Amino acid sequence: TGFERSSTVLLDDVIARIHPEDVAFVREELDRAIRTGGDVDDEHRFLMPDGSVRFLHALGRRVTAPSGAVEYVGALTDVTQRHETEAALQNAQVELAHVMRVSALGELAASIAHEVNQPLAAISANANASLNWLAFTPPVMDGAREALTAIVSDSERAGEVLSRIRGLLSRSPLKRAACNVNEIVSGVLPLVRSQFELHKVLLEAALAADLPTVLGDPVQLQQVLLNLLLNAVDASKELGPERRRVLVRTAAEHRDGGSWAIVAVDDAGKGVDPVAASRMFDAFYTTKPGGLGMGLSISRSIVARHEGELTASANADEGATLSFRLPGLA
Repeated sequence: TGFERSSTVLLDDVIARIHPEDVAFVREELDRAIRTGGDVDDEHRFLMPDGSVRFLHALGRRVTAPSGAVEYVGALTDVTQRHETEAALQNAQVELAHVMRVSALGELAASIAHEVNQPLAAISANANASLNWLAFTPPVMDGAREALTAIVSDSERAGEVLSRIRGLLSRSPLKRAACNVNEIVSGVLPLVRSQFELHKVLLEAALAADLPTVLGDPVQLQQVLLNLLLNAVDASKELGPERRRVLVRTAAEHRDGGSWAIVAVDDAGKGVDPVAASRMFDAFYTTKPGGLGMGLSISRSIVARHEGELTASANADEGATLSFRLPGLA
């Protein structure tokens, strides 16, 4: 800790060396232990004399001496290396997730171009219509106004698509915020719609109205759904026309004393093979030719960091359902 062994160290001396952002937490932990007679068990940052910061794990046990005096006996463990390793691992996971998002968007390049070209074509058509209405003598203002309103709407639509793409392409750490799950789903559907149309797979959505708000990173949650939808279209594109359908749905669930938001993707494909089911979330395991086997593994790690769960199950009739559950805000 940097204290001289010969010196008398008081509690105030220790508190003065704790990172300012952790002082309140440490004081609360000490007060709780003294008040309840419990143990001390916490981790906090400690400021060293040279200005560096170490992570310490403090563990203290309450003991009663033969005289009746109460003491706390314990130890400090330097866990800085573990924290640095965890931070490096999380950065690597974020980087890998970003690479997978870029890869998925590369697959969807034609679909995205189609999705952007549609409003651009509509803008061009409505602009020409506006000029025609204004060329009349006198100008037909109602027609021109209607065409200009359509231009504004189509430009906003194109802007929203580009904004979602920019978010998915961004390289950023996990940023938690209050999220509307239905908005996350609605933001992904336009990016994959043309891919489904290309393979003549029907894409349907059924969004529940009573979903709880969740705490999460919308970009990473969009990545999870994007991966599930791309897997679903892959599982469906070789089937007969009557089975080429995918349903993405949301639902609310109440369990364990709280509310959960569920996002599920149902397909009518080959279902879940019992052997593959035990490994489908493992890194580098894939049943797709040329697949990396990282999509579901990364998706599960993202959902786990959101304190949720990602599962796969066989449907009663045909196909499979992959779904993830996220805890709602209290």
